[in-house]
Amino acid sequence: MQGQSQGFRDELGADPWLVGAWWTLGGLAWLSLGAVAAWGEWPGLAGGALPAWLDRVGRLVILLAGSWWVWRHLATRPVGLMVPGRLSWSGARGRFETKRATWRGEMRLVWRSAVLVGVRLRDPVRGTITLWLTPHRLGEAGWWRLQRFLVLGGASGVD
Repeated sequence: MQGQSQGFRDELGADPWLVGAWWTLGGLAWLSLGAVAAWGEWPGLAGGALPAWLDRVGRLVILLAGSWWVWRHLATRPVGLMVPGRLSWSGARGRFETKRATWRGEMRLVWRSAVLVGVRLRDPVRGTITLWLTPHRLGEAGWWRLQRFLVLGGASGVD
């Protein structure tokens, strides 16, 4: 006999694995930037080379500007991966509340696996946000409630 879903509501925390992956990717981006700044070729200089002092200054400027850019993007944590909040979901409607913002609107399942569920929330005012839910973000009991909600058919189909 098929059960009846009453919706899903739970708190989302920060998943330490997702946070670690975010910082690891940022570190790899910075290392790649450093390698390009240190050993990269200057475009358009096939026949002639820059003076040594200009070459060093240019590489330093590239490294500093790129480092600032990488740091700025790492400091702006993606809401869908890490920002804590409260998620409510019933049928095709959802709501996600953080300390700074609230999204309300159509909620669709975009990915489902044993340890990761992706949902897309389309708010007509704030835009679209994709939330990535893991057992670490929801806690063991919250993850079980989410799986039960999905199995009982309370979620919209996969996009």
